[in-house]
Amino acid sequence: LFHDAMSKRANTLAKTVEATNANVRFDKLNKYMEYVDKDTSNFSAARLKMHQQILAELSKNLFSPSDD
Repeated sequence: LFHDAMSKRANTLAKTVEATNANVRFDKLNKYMEYVDKDTSNFSAARLKMHQQILAELSKNLFSPSDD
């Protein structure tokens, strides 16, 4: 009985972690889309560089080949 309860708890925790990770990924993807759609025509060189660095970092986190 105790083993079954602990097993169910572990499964529930694993599903919670999975859902949290999916939520974080979704939030990052939304942020990425905001940056992609942003009009950068009036950005200074420094601000444009920062914008591009943020996009590159988000892209690396979201679309890395290790997502298999």
